[in-house]
Amino acid sequence: MRQNETTTPQVDLINDYQGYGLGIFTDENATGDEFIIYMEEVTIPERGAFDIHLLRDDGTRRFIGSALPDICCGHAGEDEDNDEDEDPHEGRLIFNHVSPDSSNLFAQYSGVTIMLADEVIFQDIMPPQSLPYLRALLVEDATQGYPGYAPALKRDGKRLLEMATEAVESGELEAVQETAKAMYSLLLDGHTGIGLYQTFQHTLTQAERAAHMPSTKPALIQRLKQIQGLYETIEPQILQMIMQTWFTAFYTRTPGRARREAQYILDMAEAIYRDIKQLYKTSQQMSWLAPARI
Repeated sequence: MRQNETTTPQVDLINDYQGYGLGIFTDENATGDEFIIYMEEVTIPERGAFDIHLLRDDGTRRFIGSALPDICCGHAGEDEDNDEDEDPHEGRLIFNHVSPDSSNLFAQYSGVTIMLADEVIFQDIMPPQSLPYLRALLVEDATQGYPGYAPALKRDGKRLLEMATEAVESGELEAVQETAKAMYSLLLDGHTGIGLYQTFQHTLTQAERAAHMPSTKPALIQRLKQIQGLYETIEPQILQMIMQTWFTAFYTRTPGRARREAQYILDMAEAIYRDIKQLYKTSQQMSWLAPARI
């Protein structure tokens, strides 16, 4: 067994501690190399601090740090200067851990446990049947067979916006046409070889598969449905972008029209990239922490 790693004890009944929030696998120096905990209304322990562990698929845990709720922070959405309704026994728990070698933490860990004196207080473990689909969404690792559809989508979306900006800045007919061709190719072929549009469809497919697994929890299903809702918002925009870049690349004939179409494409690219970033952020918020009940 590795240093700082033990097996998580089993808990029969829900504990007396209160609190709720998210465990988020996000990006600091690389994709998925940071884990953040953000919890509200967390019962403050009378003694000691909460010990935080990431969980491997086999149930072993790795200690990544200790933290206490901060009573001074109030509750989200409230005026922090108004402490009349604050409970002195509750606070906000915020904690982050960055992988020292910039490796993707979600590729290695599938849950989080918050403990106090060897008792599990809060915990969330990804459903084993959903895990391969969730990792296909968030982990880019060809050696393990994870395509990382969400990071690839964000990266290609950013490149699409950069190309659209280049087209507007050039303003020349041939330059706009060449950029439109490159954008059309990116939408259909992409850096991953399957194209931004198909990557987008694969992102939705993986989310739907994860949601339909029997062991998937309601909070996770709700998050995956949010991805589906974002998909329904973005898909028509991407299809429109495909049609417009194709038309601009092969049918635009005057500089004035090319400049107008380049600006139109840029406006679409900005909207698409904004929505893609929101989809990516939502896909990272898969862990829902609540008082442990196993």
